Amino acid sequence: MGVDQEVENIYEAIYNINGSLSTFSLTLGNFIEKMDNILGGFDNKVLGVVDKVNQIGDQTTSFMNHFPSSIAYLLTIFLVVIVLNLLSVWLIYYIYLFINEREIRFDRQVRLYRKQIYRMLPEEDFYNADTTSINSENYIKIGP
Repeated sequence: MGVDQEVENIYEAIYNINGSLSTFSLTLGNFIEKMDNILGGFDNKVLGVVDKVNQIGDQTTSFMNHFPSSIAYLLTIFLVVIVLNLLSVWLIYYIYLFINEREIRFDRQVRLYRKQIYRMLPEEDFYNADTTSINSENYIKIGP
């Protein structure tokens, strides 16, 4: 009876292993189907992105075909740099003029201010008013 019992135990073990493997196979099959659906959607989105990138590449290529060669690009960039440099030189020149003419503008403002003050004075005080020349040296004392 020992051999028949051993064969029965082996048969029962194989039956249990078969049941476990079939359950695992069904579970794995469902999991694989779900993953296949998810990855199929992902593949579709990746293909959509690839199509968009290819369209952009085609548009870029067609745009570049309008220019004869890379020399046209370099010439365009060079001209833009020259225009920007000229603009910066022009701005620096006008900043320099603005700084150098600040005394003239200051004197002009003082003269306009005094004209307004003289208009407010009665006419007899106008002739007695201080009429020194307007100059920055009158306002800034250099030395002791």
